[in-house]
Amino acid sequence: MRGFVEQLKSNIKQLKHDVGCRLALRRGIRPKSVRDGPLPLEFDFYVSSEKGLFHVDSNGIRRLSSIPMYGVALTEDHVFMAGQIHKRSVVLRGDRRRNEPLEMRNPTILYETMAQGYNERIHQINHGMESIWVANTGRNSILQIDPASGEVTREIWPFTDDFSQKIIADQNHINSVHAYGDFIVFTAYTAGDGSLIGVIDADMNVTGFRHENMGIRDIYLEPDNFYFCDTFGNRDSEFGGSLITRNGPYAPEIFQKPPGYITRGIAKSGNQLVIGHSHKGTRSQRFKGNGSLLLFIEDEFHSEIQMPCAQIYQMVRSDGLNFDGSTQSMKLSEVIGMFTEHLGSPIYSKPADCMDYRQVSKGSPGRLWRMPYG
Repeated sequence: MRGFVEQLKSNIKQLKHDVGCRLALRRGIRPKSVRDGPLPLEFDFYVSSEKGLFHVDSNGIRRLSSIPMYGVALTEDHVFMAGQIHKRSVVLRGDRRRNEPLEMRNPTILYETMAQGYNERIHQINHGMESIWVANTGRNSILQIDPASGEVTREIWPFTDDFSQKIIADQNHINSVHAYGDFIVFTAYTAGDGSLIGVIDADMNVTGFRHENMGIRDIYLEPDNFYFCDTFGNRDSEFGGSLITRNGPYAPEIFQKPPGYITRGIAKSGNQLVIGHSHKGTRSQRFKGNGSLLLFIEDEFHSEIQMPCAQIYQMVRSDGLNFDGSTQSMKLSEVIGMFTEHLGSPIYSKPADCMDYRQVSKGSPGRLWRMPYG
């Protein structure tokens, strides 16, 4: 009898959560113009933030969702978002109407996990190799999701201990991931006294490179270049974060002067590069200001576009990409060579731990949803 009562309580609690999610999505997915143009932009893109998901183009800034969003990825048919509903960190999928960037229908929760605190929420997500890849920060892992079915197909733990056991807690704070050809690149906020850029090959072997400052994110590749955000820079200096490329710090005349920037989010098209800047302040003040978008044209600083939010988390162009040029033919050896040239020899080399959920009947990483909340 006691077991029946406990199960009933659990079911009621889950039902309340379901209803709460339904209401949150209905109220939160409402497009709204927040700033009219013109803006000096030649391409359009999405920006995720603590105030929701925004669409930005030359006509202005419009909010697609007011639900706090930390990651965003696009395919021709769907919008995928990593958001926060109540105390749950979730991956959402909505139907995308072509030629209508602000229209999203039938929002559905594909995956959810409890986030014990702000740091453990799901961070960045990306589309590549015909999958959605999720920086599942609270579990120190990377999720692979089938974009068509919405099923979580695989979970990868890049870091293992001395006994080859996966580290499931938020030890390294994996915060971004991207797939290129037959390999994956990711960033970890902390690795020892610095941070780490990791590469996972087709055989699930991990090669990690150290960056001297903690807090990096947003790793993207071009055929002969790489970009990542050194978000906070050296904490002991009077400067802030910057963008790092194969050729070193980008636009040091802008970023290497006080009070500095907090860099998160990158999008580039043609001769325009946009870098996200989050409001700089103590942890208690980080949401009490405005972030912005830094626009560079021909690698020269052009202007700063104020955003109606404090924190910029991720950016992606409306075609689902972040940069021009095909990267699908990039060779793993070339990428390893670029990282070695700039970052030095690898500091981490181990097989990842991987769980293929298509081959097991139980043990799914979180509750999988099939109920639309439209």
